[in-house]
Amino acid sequence: MNKRVTIEYQIKPGGKTVPKSFDIPFRWICRLVIEGKSATGILVGPRHVLTAAHVLDPHYRKGARLVNVEVLPAYDGSDSLGSYSSVSDLEVSKGWRAGKHKKSLDNGAYDYGMVILSNDNITTDRHKALEGKPLGYWGHPSQGHKTVFAPLGIQWLQSRINKRFFTAGYHKETKRAMQVRWGNIPGSGLVVPDGQGGVIPGRGMVFDALAPLEKRARGMSGGPIWYKVRSKRFSTRFMVGINTSAKKDGVTEIDEKGREHKKWQGYAARVTLEFFEEVSGWMHAKP
Repeated sequence: MNKRVTIEYQIKPGGKTVPKSFDIPFRWICRLVIEGKSATGILVGPRHVLTAAHVLDPHYRKGARLVNVEVLPAYDGSDSLGSYSSVSDLEVSKGWRAGKHKKSLDNGAYDYGMVILSNDNITTDRHKALEGKPLGYWGHPSQGHKTVFAPLGIQWLQSRINKRFFTAGYHKETKRAMQVRWGNIPGSGLVVPDGQGGVIPGRGMVFDALAPLEKRARGMSGGPIWYKVRSKRFSTRFMVGINTSAKKDGVTEIDEKGREHKKWQGYAARVTLEFFEEVSGWMHAKP
């Protein structure tokens, strides 16, 4: 099978620097530089970069034209598919604006936002590195290469408990190169307390970060989390969430070299119907 569709399965638990950032699906992952600080985003529309709300806070309050934003798709530490800095709007979720993230037990649920560029040059410019083709975006009907950005039912995710998922972004310790990592979602990762001693499906998502995160995941916030479903003819990648944060859960693990370290858990905003409808509203609100 072509290396371009198997890169995710070549990585080790500690992660891997993406060797070819122009490959699928990494070409749509963007390094964001917002007022000098680095984060990650993912192109999901003609000029729409999905990211974490906390990387846009408090800047979104000023208005996009007063904030210095640079978007570099497929950046690998030295090269990218261009630099785009003409931004028309910055959006964060209604839940984030209302401060729900400060009280919610549903980790990561409201931590999503969007950088909206002034034009669609980022996805329509043609690139020699892409054989003269435009970049497109994750989920594009003809240039998305079997990637899917749509709400996924809780049953679909529950049927994939403890299966491998992937995330990628720009960890600040990797000299700005893109890293891809993997982990899994435990049975408790999709539910939250209902206040009556039971649990209900959550808007957020908790995952076991099998890749060691001793230095945390700073810079990777806003990167996509996806499952890859392979068939004989092609692979389909389903985006299931947006990476928001990570912390130690108190459990000591032994790594492959026999070293002890604290286990980390990651948090994400899950692509629920509510998430998808709000993001779609941002994408269609302005001409």
